[in-house]
Amino acid sequence: MSRSPDDSAGGGLVGRIALRLGMITPEQLADAVRIQGQQLGADRLGEVLLAAGHISPSQLQELLDAQQAWLDAEGSRHALGDGEGTADLSLHNLSIEDITGEHAVFDPSSFVDLDPLLADLLQAAAIKSASDLHVQTGSSPFLRVLGEIERVSGEPLSADQVRRMFRSMLSREQQAALVEHGDLDFGWQHAGIGRFRVNCFDGARGPGLVARLVPARIPTLDELSLPSVVARATTYHQGLVLVTGPSGSGKSSTVAALVRLINEERKHNILSLEDPVEFLHESMRSNVIQRQIPDHSLSFSAALRAALREDPDVIVIGEMRDPETIGLAISAAETGHLVLGTMHTSGVASTIDRVIASFPTEQHEQVRAMLSESLRAIISQHLVKRADGMGRVPAVEILFNSPAAAKLIRDSRTFQLANILQTSRSQGMRRLEDSLAELTKNRVITAEEAARAQT
Repeated sequence: MSRSPDDSAGGGLVGRIALRLGMITPEQLADAVRIQGQQLGADRLGEVLLAAGHISPSQLQELLDAQQAWLDAEGSRHALGDGEGTADLSLHNLSIEDITGEHAVFDPSSFVDLDPLLADLLQAAAIKSASDLHVQTGSSPFLRVLGEIERVSGEPLSADQVRRMFRSMLSREQQAALVEHGDLDFGWQHAGIGRFRVNCFDGARGPGLVARLVPARIPTLDELSLPSVVARATTYHQGLVLVTGPSGSGKSSTVAALVRLINEERKHNILSLEDPVEFLHESMRSNVIQRQIPDHSLSFSAALRAALREDPDVIVIGEMRDPETIGLAISAAETGHLVLGTMHTSGVASTIDRVIASFPTEQHEQVRAMLSESLRAIISQHLVKRADGMGRVPAVEILFNSPAAAKLIRDSRTFQLANILQTSRSQGMRRLEDSLAELTKNRVITAEEAARAQT
């Protein structure tokens, strides 16, 4: 099967051709580009589309033939962007006009109920494989691509323009809640574009929104470039597993991949509590129930109390934010459930310290004892830029609880956990520094990027 030069250049031409021929949807393209960026091997986009089941082998050959015909017509120098004034086919350099002008690859009729400007912006986010779209009154929009903010060319948006976007996304009840509370989190999906986690808010300059693109396909741990040892977190039948990291570090994707693995391999009842629901899981070997807070329950703590009467084997908590939720999660882990949760912390030791510090001082000793018994694993991750520019890769710090680690937790000596991580590599543990050093040694990331990840 022949390959052409542009098939590995971020998938720009192959992606455009596949969209124009109607072989894939914009969300399938965004999903494939994201997988391509996350894979250490950086497979060609056509191969990623084929592996994901979005196209058939015959369609892949048709794409490559069409691409080669284009290259032959335009000249390979022009196709590769070599020289002044040549065409840039990289997905990460498309403008709004590239996808909404006379050569648009989207069917405008699919966006009848959506504000046209918002449709344009969400299309741009999907095509560029941006993680987030930022819209703010008084400013032109921004996209977050590979962790960095990029301005979208255009006039500053008025408050009326942003409010029209709100009205095209929100139900009457949601609009009323936004007016009452000043902000609103919700999951939103459009058949023509994809699924998003959205936050609408009022700001000093007027209304705004942030929309995070949720991949249509639930990733595997391998596709996320996570160490294979992370899968051990799904083998426990009870206890607490925490996935942590700063905002935008891929925690939700990792938890979704863990749930997918349990769903594929075990016959369990999985109950997920999220605010909002992001990845949508279909029941496979397991039964998966997803509840959105506050639509399906008033709070995480209320939903957790109810969960214990809903016969779960696995409980997934979208975010452990407050002492009541954390306490209930630990209690559920102690009473025979496997609990997967996320926290906004930057490492193993800081995660344990945050859990304990969330309780009153007089309860710290009791919480340390409970946590030392119920904790099974902490997976703390940071996303760092790949040296080849093909997306980002996770650097991870991993703790699997052991008698030595449990004693340090009970004795309030979490600052010594780094020694446990360093001396227990044979048990699958690792420090963030060692993960970054390994990625640098294998030339996956640069030494400069590794240094930035530790600051």
